[in-house]
Amino acid sequence: MSETTSQGSGIKPEELPEFVRHLVGKIPDEQLKLLAKLKIEKDKIAYANARVKTARAFAVVRLGKGIVRINGKRLEAIENPWIKMLIEEPLVLLGPLRYILNIDVKVKGGGVVGQARAARTAMAKAIVQFFESEVLKNFYKEYDRYFLIDDPRQKEPKKWGGPGARARFQTSYR
Repeated sequence: MSETTSQGSGIKPEELPEFVRHLVGKIPDEQLKLLAKLKIEKDKIAYANARVKTARAFAVVRLGKGIVRINGKRLEAIENPWIKMLIEEPLVLLGPLRYILNIDVKVKGGGVVGQARAARTAMAKAIVQFFESEVLKNFYKEYDRYFLIDDPRQKEPKKWGGPGARARFQTSYR
């Protein structure tokens, strides 16, 4: 018995498409069978960009082994758990499909949270474009509308004559 099978079942890696073979033994067989039914071109690429406040993100999605990079840094290397969770959210909702995609995101401008939200939106947009699925698009939209739309709202700048954008200094009459 020289052939390897996943978790003692009858699925042989040779029977699966190339983009799913690395998942044998890592995910359940039922999910492997569903992934094997997908018709995805080998060299398919999807692009998307997003803006949140002054942060801008550009995402590229292609077939791969589930590697996510933000500005060349792997997602696992991000130290802040809240930021990591925010960026990972569209992938968690994707389920086992996340393990057949490589995602590269370039982010610039803004602060840490703005960049994370922009990366999250760009990734979700690119994933929807990659799979061309109306069901996935509606699922993301229903879960959180900001997965698929930009949020360019910014703080209103402070003006002279007051402590903030609209508030004015108190006047003294005596």
